[in-house]
Amino acid sequence: MILGVLLALGLGPVQVSEPRNLVAADWTTPISEVATFPRDGVLFARSALPLHSDTRAALEGEFQDGMTYFGAFAIGKDGSYGYVRGANSLAAARDIAREECLNFTDACLIYAEIHPRGYQEPGRGVATMAPDAAEFFESHQSQPQFHAMAISEDGAYAIVWGHATQGAADRAAMSDCNSYRITDLPNLRDMPCILLPLDGR
Repeated sequence: MILGVLLALGLGPVQVSEPRNLVAADWTTPISEVATFPRDGVLFARSALPLHSDTRAALEGEFQDGMTYFGAFAIGKDGSYGYVRGANSLAAARDIAREECLNFTDACLIYAEIHPRGYQEPGRGVATMAPDAAEFFESHQSQPQFHAMAISEDGAYAIVWGHATQGAADRAAMSDCNSYRITDLPNLRDMPCILLPLDGR
């Protein structure tokens, strides 16, 4: 999901669109609503600095493959880079990409991002999510009771069903979600798993 590689800075800006309305979701708990978006993502430039050919290849190939939001690509002036795709919030994508890049250098900036098409600022207490997690969320009513879903901003998510009680389902979803959280970036801010409101809860 996340890659960071040390490369030399070189030539050639990437031709992408400029960002508009860049506001991250407010993951203030409790989450009262979940915002989902169409599956296709859109690339936004945050910088026009020239890139080494290998860095550009990673940006245009690995990073943009499938245009999976929320994504961010960070670069360092010495050629280092790091990126993430499939985070559950724009703020998380930026933070993760920056920390990936900082594994190799002492300063990084966000070069490009992938947003959902039609992305608009969500309100307070609204969670956003990547396409795969959103697909499970949107189909949760087809799962037998008791079911629960938990997600983390970093892209981790879990949905469980068929438990004897709601409490058991909630605990299982949280445990499963926590097992997928990012643990190899020691300076990354904490992005705990949270339970999503399902079935009017």
